Amino acid sequence: MGKFLDRVLNMTMGMTEYIFKIILLIILAIILLPVFFKTNEQYHFSDIEKKTNLSFKKCKIIKSSDTHGGFHGDGYKKVIYKCGDKFNTKNIKKKWKKIPFTENINIKLYGDAKKNGIEYLPVDEKDYAIPKIENGYYYFIDQYSREHKDVKNIYSDEKLLSRYSENFTLTVYDMDNNLLYYYGVDT
Repeated sequence: MGKFLDRVLNMTMGMTEYIFKIILLIILAIILLPVFFKTNEQYHFSDIEKKTNLSFKKCKIIKSSDTHGGFHGDGYKKVIYKCGDKFNTKNIKKKWKKIPFTENINIKLYGDAKKNGIEYLPVDEKDYAIPKIENGYYYFIDQYSREHKDVKNIYSDEKLLSRYSENFTLTVYDMDNNLLYYYGVDT
């Protein structure tokens, strides 16, 4: 009978140790998962911060849409952030361009123009990626040039209307309403 009790005791100790290890793994997973996986809101902020070298942690997403998907991952990402009165715009004023947009960006956003023999139809106001803004700054990145290591054109919209593929990021800060508009295009 003594050997039987010893076996039962050893099995119980082994199971207790096994259960303890599983509980420890579950606790570690709960603690560490948020570190490795970002929420959708955190992803948008880190994406903008990476592309513009600014911090937008004091801003809050108020509207977001993303049509990326399918085989090639093409689509449009539009995000609107409310940044509040105390948002620091010092770096934006130093590093970004003051509105008005260039002719090419204006055509891409709103249409209603003719350039190089091509007529661009007007975009309906309800379909604007970014509303018309009078007082603000913008930051443009030609992702196509970045991907193809065309260093001199990464921050230029010069080739925006001259190719079929549209891969760019436009971030606009509306100074009057403290709104930040992010518009990413991948075609």
